[in-house]
Amino acid sequence: MADRFAEVPLPVSVEEMLRTICEQQSLPPAEMSAMRELALLGEEASL
Repeated sequence: MADRFAEVPLPVSVEEMLRTICEQQSLPPAEMSAMRELALLGEEASL
């Protein structure tokens, strides 16, 4: 998933939250389209 964060830069807090959610819910890494949407929303709205 680290490679995805390099392609779509997100605030560190959002990256950490995504990782936590995926681990806790046993989900695959977030899709690129979802990460792009979060990047457009900004940190506060993404969290």
